[in-house]
Amino acid sequence: MPANIPPDDLSSYLDHLPAIYRQGGKEGVPHFLGRFLLAFEQVLHGLGDAQSEGIEELADRLTTFLDPEMTPSEFLPWLAGWVALSLREDWTEAEKRRFIRNIQRLYRLRGTPLGLKLMLATFTGLGAENGDTITIIEPTDKPYYFEVSMIVPYEWAENIERERGRVIALIDQERPAHTYYNRDNVPQLLYFVTMQLGVTSTIGKDTILGDPITLPGGNNG
Repeated sequence: MPANIPPDDLSSYLDHLPAIYRQGGKEGVPHFLGRFLLAFEQVLHGLGDAQSEGIEELADRLTTFLDPEMTPSEFLPWLAGWVALSLREDWTEAEKRRFIRNIQRLYRLRGTPLGLKLMLATFTGLGAENGDTITIIEPTDKPYYFEVSMIVPYEWAENIERERGRVIALIDQERPAHTYYNRDNVPQLLYFVTMQLGVTSTIGKDTILGDPITLPGGNNG
């Protein structure tokens, strides 16, 4: 029972019992049943204790645990298990939530160029719905070979080598086993988005007016 409950408070559950159970005891003697029921009321309703939700309070917001955008971070692995998704340790919380939200649609396209595009777009968070920030080229003179170019978040610039490694790991995981690509090309095929209306368009932060940005490898974004 919470220590902050005044000694003369009684459980509201008494209101649902026959009158005989609501009768007080001897003067100066605490109402035993009223105090006893406080323990059950705490378990079921929490008694307004923000640090300890009751069972009914949790049940009232059960649907939030099934929403990848609202579920607490500690529940993400549990929710991912429902859709047979293994969350990588190097994914951020936002990336994990995006993958859980989109994975069922991505499963249906797995092994296809469109599936790889959407998987990579979901990873970056840019163009996740249609993969329009990813380009996959399949040369006709090289069977089973493909090349990938991507627009990636500007924030990746600070840790671009780490992000390149994560991109390569995701491509290796999602590409069909009989296909191949030039890993050495991937670092040169990442481009930073500088302005995408409605997504990233903050002047001076992720949008620069003036000379283009030069990336390592000689590409301009």
